[in-house]
Amino acid sequence: MIRTYNIIRTSQCLIFDARRLGIPSLVLESSDTLRITGFALSIWENAWKALDAVGVGDILRHQHLQLNGYAATIVTTSLVTGQQTSAMSFRAPGKQHGDREIRCVKRKSMLEVLANELPSGSIRYLSKVVAIEESGFYKIVHLADGTTIKTKVLIGCDGVNSVVAKWLGFKKASFTGRYAIRGVAEVDGSH
Repeated sequence: MIRTYNIIRTSQCLIFDARRLGIPSLVLESSDTLRITGFALSIWENAWKALDAVGVGDILRHQHLQLNGYAATIVTTSLVTGQQTSAMSFRAPGKQHGDREIRCVKRKSMLEVLANELPSGSIRYLSKVVAIEESGFYKIVHLADGTTIKTKVLIGCDGVNSVVAKWLGFKKASFTGRYAIRGVAEVDGSH
């Protein structure tokens, strides 16, 4: 099977633009369903522009409140000293179009919205990539079940233990010593 695009475990945003251009594309997902592990993502202005470009920004906006207010800030604290190293308000003073658009978006919601916008068959589940080889202008993607897929373009977004990164010769990921903690509380009415 020849695919012009073959996208491995990615947010499905990339597949939208390929399909709009009439390029057949496929998302390979190693699990049997959408992976919804992890709770939420902080989505900032540039990411909203990308979501708008693929036509799903407003769907997600209606499901998630914008983080705003003068008291709403992102604070960075040193794990070594315990001292605050920086703080940034969600408001952008003097910005022509008002506040920064930052929303904490539930991972499950985002994946479901993106997946629902794709044509049936665009996501192939139980498709764990185990190896990649080159064959002229093509890449041959080998799956755990013995299937091979021949593709002209391979876009790898397959995480920390990336088969694509290994094939490209990238070094194994290393821990940087940084953590991020995010929280969301849904409160009905005033508190």
